[in-house]
Amino acid sequence: MTTLEAETIIGILGVLKSGAAYVPIDPATPKERIEHILNDAAPKVILTREKKLETEIPFLSMNLEDLGEKAENPACAVETDDIAYVIYTSGTTGKPKGVAVTRGNLDHYLSYADQEYQKEACTTVLMTSLSFDLSVTSLFLPLISGGSLLLKGGDAEERLRAAFKDNRVTFLKLTP
Repeated sequence: MTTLEAETIIGILGVLKSGAAYVPIDPATPKERIEHILNDAAPKVILTREKKLETEIPFLSMNLEDLGEKAENPACAVETDDIAYVIYTSGTTGKPKGVAVTRGNLDHYLSYADQEYQKEACTTVLMTSLSFDLSVTSLFLPLISGGSLLLKGGDAEERLRAAFKDNRVTFLKLTP
């Protein structure tokens, strides 16, 4: 996984705040898979730090310097049946298939996780690609509990060692 930057989290939260859904794509994914996902999901815009793809889909820079500050916090009406995100699985045929998760399902899962996994604000480090559904717990749980999401670069082993060296991690969700 590449380094997770603050812009990534800001972008995901902004997409959700706008009422739209996000489709996370790991930049380390093979080009053919990325092209399939983009053709299948048909996003309206691609949020990125760097334009690395040849596509007709408009790009929006996610460099913090380019974003500026907005004083207003516009309201956005969303329904529980609205899609929050789409994760692409490998599928039984090997061809990626999008699985849409509604806002209601995301809310229900996070409420459950907040009750079952912890009883207070947590601090965690994201250990998986955002394009893997396991990342949802590590991404959102600290944010809804008043905790912290540590953004650590490097490979998984480096991120894990750095997080535990600081004695700041109180919650970690990994694939067994």
